[in-house]
Amino acid sequence: MAKYIQDAYASLFKKAQRVAVTKAGLYTASTPYQGGSGTRRPTPSAQKHVINGVTEDGIHVIHKSDERFSDLKTADGEYLQTWFEFLPDEVLNGTAPAGTVPLILAMHGGGDDPRQFVDEIGLLSLAGSERFAMVAPEHQYIGFSMKGGMDLKPDEPASRRHPQRCSAPLRPVHSQAVSGPRSLRVYVTGYSMGGGATLRAINGDPLSSPLRFPWQRHLHRTPEQAAQFKRAHLPIMLTTSSFDLPGAFDPPTETIAVGYQTQIKLFLGYNDMKPIEAFDFKTWPISGFKADRVVRIKLNGEYANTRWYINNADGVPMVALSYTEN
Repeated sequence: MAKYIQDAYASLFKKAQRVAVTKAGLYTASTPYQGGSGTRRPTPSAQKHVINGVTEDGIHVIHKSDERFSDLKTADGEYLQTWFEFLPDEVLNGTAPAGTVPLILAMHGGGDDPRQFVDEIGLLSLAGSERFAMVAPEHQYIGFSMKGGMDLKPDEPASRRHPQRCSAPLRPVHSQAVSGPRSLRVYVTGYSMGGGATLRAINGDPLSSPLRFPWQRHLHRTPEQAAQFKRAHLPIMLTTSSFDLPGAFDPPTETIAVGYQTQIKLFLGYNDMKPIEAFDFKTWPISGFKADRVVRIKLNGEYANTRWYINNADGVPMVALSYTEN
């Protein structure tokens, strides 16, 4: 029996389970996650790779809570106080040469715990094999109420409708929070609410103003923004799937939605690339544009995934779209 239990834990729960399957509210009394949905507060299996604060392959999980971002407040006076650092052994012991450890700023979605987020999407395992560092801010309740947060009038300012998605405290984490060698490369990623936070993080620093909402058609760059991107171009990949939120994908037409069309146009402009005047979904199904490179693979040997890449004048892919079927 012990053998079967061990095998089930190692092959099923430890390696396969990616989302919470516990009863809503079971672990959420008197915590910041009360009333949440989706992945909610991490259950014991969420920390399946971490024993005594470190994974089997030497990624240390460090809880941070301090006031260093207290000067960067939302309109309601809230600011980032808690985040988690995921640092390889070689960062903590100082053996990694300076500038050699990439950094990922990982933005969790609504209802998520930042630790469970990096585990469930595979980043924790990948950090162990690829040896990069991560910072996962806890931004669940910065300027956001789980009750009535979506009930404001459509014409109210973005900072009132979804303030946590464009709040200043998310911007400087990558430059201040990690205790280790300065990273040569910094990446930002997230899904759902974390996708909105990702767009605001990469537009907020070194830029001067926040990005407009993805579903807004109006495209505008301030002179300060344009000047910043003259010095630092920004590669981006937008990911979506058949059943994504309406800002990203339109299931009835099986095309990317206006929100993603807007983002693609925006980042082509940021990178001084040829603009897309109009998306042509009849000629180019799903994406609506001609790509310089198209890659088709199977995810987990099951789901068909297509990626479209648009290159700059030097042949470097700078804007990409990833779509997974079903």
